[in-house]
Amino acid sequence: MKLTWCCLLRESPNGMKHLRNLRRVDISHCNSLKRTPPEIGYLTQLVKLSIFIVRKDHGCGISELKELDLEKELCLKELDNVTGSTEAKSANQISKQNLRSLSLIWGKRAGKFPDNEEEVLSSLQPHFNLKDLQICGYHGLRLPSWMIGVSNLVSVELVQCRRCSCLPPLGKLPLLKFLEIRGVDAVECISSEFYGNGVNPFPSLEELNFDLMPNLERWETVNGRENIPRLQCLIFRKCRPKLNELPNFPTLKKFRILKSNDDFFPEPGSLVIHDLSSLTIVPNGLLQNSHMEELMIESLPNIESLSDQVDNLSMLKHLHLSCCNKLEDIPEALQNLKALESLILDGCDSLVSFPVNGLHGLTSLRILNIKWRERFTSFSDGVMHLTQLEELCIVGCPMLNSLQEEIQHSPCFPSWKLSVQI
Repeated sequence: MKLTWCCLLRESPNGMKHLRNLRRVDISHCNSLKRTPPEIGYLTQLVKLSIFIVRKDHGCGISELKELDLEKELCLKELDNVTGSTEAKSANQISKQNLRSLSLIWGKRAGKFPDNEEEVLSSLQPHFNLKDLQICGYHGLRLPSWMIGVSNLVSVELVQCRRCSCLPPLGKLPLLKFLEIRGVDAVECISSEFYGNGVNPFPSLEELNFDLMPNLERWETVNGRENIPRLQCLIFRKCRPKLNELPNFPTLKKFRILKSNDDFFPEPGSLVIHDLSSLTIVPNGLLQNSHMEELMIESLPNIESLSDQVDNLSMLKHLHLSCCNKLEDIPEALQNLKALESLILDGCDSLVSFPVNGLHGLTSLRILNIKWRERFTSFSDGVMHLTQLEELCIVGCPMLNSLQEEIQHSPCFPSWKLSVQI
């Protein structure tokens, strides 16, 4: 039986308990659904049940799942209606060895009895074959210890677990590739406990997201030794981390700090820092990555300089600085970016000129855009050295005074796509 995307469906059909040979019930994306089929435990042949909504009505308790050998995915909703550990254990989750994805979601009454929620969650331990786990709306103080025993987990999402102040030692999960921690308000520090105090924490983790965590202030390291050896994507969204020190991420390709949710998703191989007003300098640790291909720094009104370690970005192809009003200088190390293909400076009002030799080594640069820089006066004779330049765009630079002579001395001037609006 397939009833997916029936958005107005509030209750499943009556009498389903008599369909004893029914094997699959797919009611995913039925967002208005208030009750799943009562007495579904009679359907002993059932192997697929996408959603089960726990209610206190007869035949709607979580014990209906006891004898069902479910496969693939299961979403348990309204877990605040489970009375305690005894009822939770009656679901027999630990025996469901064919289940691969499990979502545990509490409802509107969550938080009234947090101790009971801890008992319930501890008693919903799944089989260790599980690969994807989501815990949402849980109001207990601690996450269950059984999470570390589910050793085949590949993806974990902790969502709106608002009272948990410590993150579990997820670094012990050997196969974990994706981890999202969202709306875990009480967490202030990512500590060594998160790594599991192991020798090789997070050996498989590739993507780590922190979202809607307003009290997150720091990420502790011990001599900078914590190492997530395969991490490629690290995202902070609506957080306020003080990134003075970060662990070593030797394979990081995408790093984002976002103050608000947006729809901008850069290509892999990019570092994006957006709208974090407290930064005055890009932390050195973020620029020690030779795999980075794109660096975009946008809407950082107090940033004053880039690190000299920008020359570590040997594979950088695109550099975009936008709305960094106090940025006064670009390091001479810019000239070492031999792979750089595009350089865009937009709305950096305090920037007066390039360093003396700043453009000399940019032998691959094809696009140079300078926009809305009121104090910018000179390219420091750098344009004539851009032998591969194809496009030069200058807009809103009223103090620029030596452009004509520099352009005329460039060997590529006749083939340029030139746009100048002083």
